[in-house]
Amino acid sequence: MSVVLKADRADQNGFATLPDEYIPVMGGASAVPLHQMATIRPDFTDGAIVRRNGVRTISVVAEPMRGENADRLAEQINERVSK
Repeated sequence: MSVVLKADRADQNGFATLPDEYIPVMGGASAVPLHQMATIRPDFTDGAIVRRNGVRTISVVAEPMRGENADRLAEQINERVSK
């Protein structure tokens, strides 16, 4: 399965530090380095704009962190996107 991961921090946007990026473990309060869960291989592609019925579209799939409410998070995201 292919996964695209983008760094949040500008100082950590290289491949050298990506394997050591900590990923939260589902159902637990801990995190593990990415290299323990996956084989990391860079793959470059040209950007593409996805459209549905002619409207630019982006899809985001995520799991809320422990203690967060999915409905409340969806509301916050919708507020920010609609600005």
